[in-house]
Amino acid sequence: MKRVYLFFLVFPLLLLACKTEVTPVTSGFKLIGGKTMGTTYTVKYDGEVPTAEINAAMDSLFQALNQQVSTYIPSSLISQFNTSEETKLDYFEGLETHGHFYNNLEASQKVYLESAGYFDPTVMPLVNLWGFGYEKKEEAPQPDDTTIEETLSLVGMDKLNIELSPSPKKFSITKSVPGVQLDFSALAKGYGVDLAANYLNKRGIKNFLVEIGGEVYCQGKKDNGEEWIIGINTPKEDAKIYDFEAKVKLTNKGLATSGNYRNFYKVGDKKYAHTINPKTGKTELSNLLSVTVISDNCMMADAYATAFMAMGMKKAEAMVERDPSLEAYFIFSDEEGNLETSASAGMKDLLMNN
Repeated sequence: MKRVYLFFLVFPLLLLACKTEVTPVTSGFKLIGGKTMGTTYTVKYDGEVPTAEINAAMDSLFQALNQQVSTYIPSSLISQFNTSEETKLDYFEGLETHGHFYNNLEASQKVYLESAGYFDPTVMPLVNLWGFGYEKKEEAPQPDDTTIEETLSLVGMDKLNIELSPSPKKFSITKSVPGVQLDFSALAKGYGVDLAANYLNKRGIKNFLVEIGGEVYCQGKKDNGEEWIIGINTPKEDAKIYDFEAKVKLTNKGLATSGNYRNFYKVGDKKYAHTINPKTGKTELSNLLSVTVISDNCMMADAYATAFMAMGMKKAEAMVERDPSLEAYFIFSDEEGNLETSASAGMKDLLMNN
């Protein structure tokens, strides 16, 4: 689902050989998997709950989530919102029926404000304009300034007014400009990970790992009693999935990585990531190739990883320093085109010595 304005990468070290099916383990740690959000999910957990039961629960959770936030499902709630000609939409059934949609909307608004607009789920019209959807980048159009300005008039969370009524629990969204559209793909996978983690906690499962398309949450310990270890893939065109730039310890935290996975632009010997700036509406080259973020939950890690790629390394590092709930690991290209890394203070404590 995540296709707002970046390409994404992260490969959990312990999950690379996982199958997307139920593994018939009857004791100790169990492994299940399946498909969701255009990718795969994996759950590894310790407990007596049968794998078939957990697998069915996961499929049900993710199906309900997709029906609210997937732009690939024409009948989903977000698709109805995006295609509606109404400027005000009332959700009288409220949080009980549309909770996933509202939670993603609320989190998007929070990160939009805290990132000064670099995280913006209304950027989809720009993505389509620049051909970063299904078209190859080499064939992407080069829109003129007038077209960009026209498209920018549809972009910005400030063009939405959200009202919440606690009793009864309902909400409404008003578009100040017709044609504004939402796309939660920059945080919905992380939200799905958190949904699964919350379910496992309610079932009394203390040790587990949940992963959707590379976004991950770990709790407790793995089967040998040690901390979970997550690998961050090396952003090179010829890198193998087992080539890791770093490995981090992760316990009771969410982790997500954004970056241009094996898709770079070269100017001389230098490598750049190509992103769309939601403020200017234009594509920009950046030497920041990937960002891995750790936070208390996977949804926030997911959203801020996207925001950091858009805002660039200096602003991202400053934001991490200000926010004690975030840690980050940056991979960038130096003046000679070599890969370099930088990590926040807290992230350094979690890095494994290779």
